[in-house]
Amino acid sequence: TRDLVVSLGPELIPGFSSYSDGIKNQRYKPKNQRANSQLVGAAINQAMALISAGNPVEALKTINEVIAELGGNHPDLLFMRARALSKLGEPKRIECRKAFKSAHECGQRKLKFFQLWYEVESEAHFYETAIEVCSSAIEAGAGEKADWLINRSHSRILSAAAQHKREDWEHVRTQLKSAAEDLHQAQREDPDLIWNPTWQEYLYQTHDSLWNLDRRLAHSIPELLVSLDNQLAAIERGDLRYQLFTRLPVVLQEIESTFLKDGKEMTTREFNLLQKSARSCKFIFTKAPNNLKTLRPFENAARTVAQFSKNYRVQ
Repeated sequence: TRDLVVSLGPELIPGFSSYSDGIKNQRYKPKNQRANSQLVGAAINQAMALISAGNPVEALKTINEVIAELGGNHPDLLFMRARALSKLGEPKRIECRKAFKSAHECGQRKLKFFQLWYEVESEAHFYETAIEVCSSAIEAGAGEKADWLINRSHSRILSAAAQHKREDWEHVRTQLKSAAEDLHQAQREDPDLIWNPTWQEYLYQTHDSLWNLDRRLAHSIPELLVSLDNQLAAIERGDLRYQLFTRLPVVLQEIESTFLKDGKEMTTREFNLLQKSARSCKFIFTKAPNNLKTLRPFENAARTVAQFSKNYRVQ
């Protein structure tokens, strides 16, 4: 409504220009009176009007004066202060981020607050904090949970991309796994997402990125087991592309060849570990949709897993 008044002001209010200039130059003069919702509301309304009129500096002065008068722990005033600071750009970015955090610590839990805070952190490329904002919004029940899960998934992907340049592979892997899980959880919260090709493709790309990273790191048994677990988890999330099923025997074969390297015999512990892995793969193949079972790559993968199950006495 306030934006509409500003945009239509010349038609609605005679002498709108002088009215607007008056708003820009006006400052709230706090009085020594008891803090109450009327005082806070008046200050916030005036600050919003100043921001709408293009004067965030005066809006910030207004709110700072009221905060100084009433004390610095009112969540709505602190939110308004963060909002004004967000309009002042890069020079005030650090102060703005601190203001959002202070508002949250003082109990601010409104949806608009989390939305603007997330926007500020994302635009500043502080993806770890953006992830925390999403988690806090979910915890507070602010807005639709599915929306925040998608936002958090997006921030995790961006965080992974940033750390990929620094070759922090464990961080990248953790964020990719968490991003996939967030998106899967969002689909459970909002079933319409399951049929949305955009979000399905997003999930597929996240799984593929995780697989590519796992291949890069798969130089030991622990890493190979992590790789296998990640593909099993991807299928459990509903990614039923045939490619995921064909990856499973690849990892099984690499685990086996690592155990048998240099002609050594497999220990009982190693045998049991492979037996457990083969059992997991055999079970997951039962979840494959019928349309995959006629594809040659899938048939070959299923045959290999069946042979592993036989070799390692999987019941």
